[in-house]
Amino acid sequence: MELVVGFFTAGVMVLAIGFFLSDHHRSYNEVYGKGLSDESQDEMVIRAIFNKTVRRASSAGSATVDPDGEWLELQYYSSPGVSTPDRMAFFYFSGETLYLVKGDLTTRKKISSEIVCSHVDDVQFDLTGTSAQMFIDLSDDNGTIRRINVSAAMRSP
Repeated sequence: MELVVGFFTAGVMVLAIGFFLSDHHRSYNEVYGKGLSDESQDEMVIRAIFNKTVRRASSAGSATVDPDGEWLELQYYSSPGVSTPDRMAFFYFSGETLYLVKGDLTTRKKISSEIVCSHVDDVQFDLTGTSAQMFIDLSDDNGTIRRINVSAAMRSP
């Protein structure tokens, strides 16, 4: 009888530990997937590029946003020795992709163009005082949409 009670107690302990480990493993995979998924990496890239670009922009220069919030144009300095903004950055959304085009302000000639992010459902830009905001909806492969708000202040002239 003592042997049965011992095996029963050991079995209950093994089952409890097994449930505990499987539950934590599932939770770990869920957190790992959310933290290191493609969408999370896209979010970090979006924040870094938007903040870097807006912070280079001059609050004395002209920042323009589309009346519908579809695109954002910023003027910035090419180097610290330049007295007036001479470069422009243009964020726009086309298809499912967010683009950033940089160019010369006076000639409007494109210097570079890059894809900021794919899997974009919608983007809205807004200007408030000397700061710019971007509201972006990212979708994953499962159809889940995640809204991200990124804002940054432009530098003083």
